[in-house]
Amino acid sequence: MKDTVVGQIVAVPITKLKLQNKLNLLLFKAESDEQRRRLTESIRQYGQDNPIKISKDYRVLCGHNRVVSAYNAGMTTINCVFADCPTKEEEIKLMVRDNCVRRHIPRSKRKEIVLMCRKFLGKDASAQQLADMCGLPLSSVAQTLADIRVEDKVKNNKRPHTRTEEERLLNKIRTSHHNNLDTLKRCTKATATKIRKHAEAYLVSIKTIEKRSNNN
Repeated sequence: MKDTVVGQIVAVPITKLKLQNKLNLLLFKAESDEQRRRLTESIRQYGQDNPIKISKDYRVLCGHNRVVSAYNAGMTTINCVFADCPTKEEEIKLMVRDNCVRRHIPRSKRKEIVLMCRKFLGKDASAQQLADMCGLPLSSVAQTLADIRVEDKVKNNKRPHTRTEEERLLNKIRTSHHNNLDTLKRCTKATATKIRKHAEAYLVSIKTIEKRSNNN
């Protein structure tokens, strides 16, 4: 088709554009109502600034907020440029890079972006490769990778300890003794004396078991 020449800016009916790019909306949230109101007013007064980057099947890759604001400003067509993205990976590269260059990306969001790019490039991807893909400064990507390594190390250290059978038995006995002591606090002196005699006999039994274990 004539209007799908890659790299050429063309006027496309807004109703023809497809805005539901889930990955874009997941990583880059829509602007607030106030931000969108200001953008709408700017487009109404000064017109569109940069063209919207779209795929050959009219999916919006970069410029969701500008498309909505242009529609709210009363525009029926909008300038678009068809991106040369033969693969899904190329689309993601363009989408991430374009948004990162135009926006201030907070530290928490940088982590999501770097992790997503690493899924495509592999875990061994260097900071330079990741920076080239997402368009973030090399120093920011390097710092994000360092943060990720620290978080992974902390998570590994917090893995639950697998108890041995002996540890589980000891914990069960400790819990039982603790519960018994709580009960004793509500007993009379006479009852406590009787329980003490049972405890002394219990202690003798424990000492006998210890001696038998030493002999073995």
